Amino acid sequence: MPAPGQHYLDLIRDSAPALRSWTEELAALHPSANRVWLELANKILNTDAKGMIQLLRAVAPALDQALERSADDEVIQMEFIETIYDSSQGRADLDPEALRTEFGPSARAAWDEYHRATRRHDIRKIELRQEDLGGFVAEPAQLDRWMVQPGAWVEANTLIALLTVRNRPFELRTRFPSYVDRLAAQPGHPLEVGALLLYLAPAHGYVSRREPLCTLANAAA
Repeated sequence: MPAPGQHYLDLIRDSAPALRSWTEELAALHPSANRVWLELANKILNTDAKGMIQLLRAVAPALDQALERSADDEVIQMEFIETIYDSSQGRADLDPEALRTEFGPSARAAWDEYHRATRRHDIRKIELRQEDLGGFVAEPAQLDRWMVQPGAWVEANTLIALLTVRNRPFELRTRFPSYVDRLAAQPGHPLEVGALLLYLAPAHGYVSRREPLCTLANAAA
C-alpha cells in the first residue's frame, strides 16, 4: 500500500524533474503528507535565493494541484507555505514578494491569507492629521471617493482616495505596500482635522509606527 505522501511525491517529481532523486529518496521512507511538504520546504530553503526561485517555479503546478484537489490543503499550507513564508521574513537575500509571485493562484491565495493573519496585529488608524499623512492637513475637507476596497493589498504610491481640501482636489496615497483593512469615512461627508479615514496595515514589519503610512498631496501639483 502506497505511503500517504506518495501521491504528492509523484506530483512533485512530474512537476520538477530536478527533484526526482530527492523524491525517490524520500519515498523510501514511506512519508506522511505532512512530512513530504515540510521536507520540500526545507529542501527549497536550503538553496540560495536564485535556486529557491527556480524550485518554487518548478513545483508551483504540483502545489496548486495538491491544494485544489486534496483534503490536505491545511496540511500543505501549514507545512509548506507557512514554513516558506516564516523563513523568508528578515532574510536579507530574499524578497518575500518575489517568492510569492512564483506560486500559482491557489498557493498565492493561501500565502496571502497567512500574510494577513500575521499582519493583523499591526493594523493602524489613518486619521486626517499631519502625523498620519505626513503633510498639509486643513479644513474644510471632504472625502469625495474611495479608490480601493476593504481587503485589498496595495503597492506603495497607490491612489486610495480623492479628497477636497479648501476647495482644491487632493489625493491620498500609500507610502508603503499595505493591506486595506477597513474604510471608515463616508464619501460626501465633511471631515474635521483628526477624523478617522481608514485602517491600514503595512505589508512589512519594518515600518515604524512613527512613519506616516500615507501622503495627502494636491492633485494639481
